[in-house]
Amino acid sequence: MTDWNPAEIIGNRPNPLAINLYNHLITEDIWAKQRAEYGYRDVRPAPLVHNFCSQPYVDCRASINSFIPASLPEEVALRLANVYLDLLQDNPHLHDKMELDIVFTIWVPTFRQDAKIRFKNRNISTQHIDILEQALKKLTALALVRLNEDTSSIACLSERFVQVVGSDLDPVDKAYCQRIGDRTTYGDHFGIY
Repeated sequence: MTDWNPAEIIGNRPNPLAINLYNHLITEDIWAKQRAEYGYRDVRPAPLVHNFCSQPYVDCRASINSFIPASLPEEVALRLANVYLDLLQDNPHLHDKMELDIVFTIWVPTFRQDAKIRFKNRNISTQHIDILEQALKKLTALALVRLNEDTSSIACLSERFVQVVGSDLDPVDKAYCQRIGDRTTYGDHFGIY
């Protein structure tokens, strides 16, 4: 399955609680919000996952549209979405590689050659490829500019982990510990703030 694959995250036959939490935390809104922040189309309020008989399925149309740059003219975006869906239908074995082998999500130096191959006989003009390339270059540049800020929380988590592991707290308290330092908090479970 493609994009935030529920089978990999909550399993092939998740229980109702897992499905509800997964939908609430990720696939109802957050997935699309994050992509829109990076400059892709904002597809909200479309959910990413639909459940049929307690089995979650990714909405490929919503996923594909969420990877199309927001700066593209509507006509180009619609044409690309339809071509990407056709490519996926013609190559179902690429379903779990959609972000790499079906949809262009970032700019790479081989973009033009890759686009000519991928869009061959797909009614995508050279002008459309040019427009897409420029939009992907801007998105990729923005992502690189944001990189340090977006990953700064990882360093914070690493520091916090070292502090908690090295502390004299009991193991259960370590599991609930949110911060070590001037003020140690344990969350609502302990009622201490």
